[in-house]
Amino acid sequence: MVIANFLTQFARWHQFLIIGDKKVSWKEVIISVLASTAWGLVTPGRVGEVGRVFYIRNRDKFELLTLALAERLLSFIPTLVLGILAGAIYLQSYIMFLIAIVLSIIIIILCIKLHWSLKLLRKLIAILPLSIKIRDKTKRLIEELELMRTNDIVIILIYLFLFNIIFNIQLYLLIIAQKPFPLTQGIIAIPLIFLAIALLPISFGNIGIREAASVLFLTRYGISEEIAVA
Repeated sequence: MVIANFLTQFARWHQFLIIGDKKVSWKEVIISVLASTAWGLVTPGRVGEVGRVFYIRNRDKFELLTLALAERLLSFIPTLVLGILAGAIYLQSYIMFLIAIVLSIIIIILCIKLHWSLKLLRKLIAILPLSIKIRDKTKRLIEELELMRTNDIVIILIYLFLFNIIFNIQLYLLIIAQKPFPLTQGIIAIPLIFLAIALLPISFGNIGIREAASVLFLTRYGISEEIAVA
């Protein structure tokens, strides 16, 4: 599962780097992902993963930073969507579940139709009292993001959802290795754990947040605190 996890990370970062018909070697992709993963483990909210831009040669660093930030933002989408749906089921409300489905569809559409969001951002920048330097940097960032085609975003989202699902399966397998745990309950509890971790990126390696979220959601379904924090 770990290998599959890394393969999806390599594939999605490669997809980002070839946006605009750019060229990049798989060697650089693999090294940058592995190195940034290590940095992410020792930084709050895994912000160290953005450091992967320094392992790609002969490319504009601002362009790479924009792509890395875009990856960070888009990587939150599967966690948010699966967490919203799981939360609605957790609350046992059909109305909340329908609302969750609508919200999830809207979020995914806004991601795929990124140019809509960028147009709104351009209008917002035009009316905000920003300095010339910040305004120019923001405009350049938008220009870099506008190179992302719908096809690129769809492929990236597929990789991101696949990565998220693999991560969920890994945790589920870890739990059932210690105690029987119905899949239907795992589908609810595990996405909520990852959503809580994503919403509270304030510790190194998610230490403390991960354990608290696991205890909160897993103990509800009969998993002991000892197993939940393991």
